[in-house]
Order: sequence, then C-alpha cells, then structure tokens
Amino acid sequence: MSSRKNSENYDPGIQPITMRQAINRIKKLFPDDKVEIDICYHYISGFVTLKDGRILYMSASDERYFDKVYEHMLVRTAITTKDYTGGRNNYFNLFKHNREQIISMCYGVINYV
Repeated sequence: MSSRKNSENYDPGIQPITMRQAINRIKKLFPDDKVEIDICYHYISGFVTLKDGRILYMSASDERYFDKVYEHMLVRTAITTKDYTGGRNNYFNLFKHNREQIISMCYGVINYV
C-alpha cells in the first residue's frame, strides 16, 4: 500500500508527488551535502552545497500545472547561495537520476537526459 506521506514507497505512476516529498527525495539523493530548499507556495527552490564547496541551484515547476514535477526538476550551477541565475539549465528526474548523474549534468561530464 503506497502512502503520499511515505516517499520511501512512493510510486510516481500512481499519484502526484507533493513538494515536501520532492524536498525529502533531494535530501535523500544528497545525504552528505547541505540542502537548503524551501517550499514557495506551489513550487520549490533552493540550493545544495556539495561537500567540495560547489553549489547547485534546484527548483521544481508549479505543481498546479505539472502533476509530475519529479520528472523535470531544474538544476544548474551557482556561484553562491544568492545566485539564482547561475549556469546552463539542466533537468533531471527525482526517481531516475542519482547524485553523480545530477552533478555531471551541471559540470559537463555526461548528459543523462
């Protein structure tokens, strides 16, 4: 039995993801890094500071218009945690990409889209 409140057993094919579940999933993908992502009404936005000091900006589209926000999460490089313009936009899936793949998208190693 899947529960909206339990992101561990979440099946994206059955129900839409909540913004809180998206943040929890990002924290799970980046367990040893500093995750500072906030819920801003109907979307999320914030930064992940990697252990090596590099910074990623992440955001998700408005959940009122995209019921599968987990499929197209925006990520890009940032110079500081005040840098909302950053580098080139990349998109990842919260349930298909891992930490290394997401970082590689931003730093030009491999494109996993």
